[in-house]
Amino acid sequence: MILLIALYALPLMAFGRYRAKRFNVSRDVINLSWLMGVTASFYFSSLGHMFVAIF
Repeated sequence: MILLIALYALPLMAFGRYRAKRFNVSRDVINLSWLMGVTASFYFSSLGHMFVAIF
């Protein structure tokens, strides 16, 4: 399981770092983007569970 996460996360992180350096993006913007991405995934997951419970 950890290997599958690493196979997905490591190239994504490397690509994100490359794009940030290429377009000179602020470190604060990158950190906020990762934080909001994680927060949104938890939010949408809870919405999905709620809809399944209702129907």
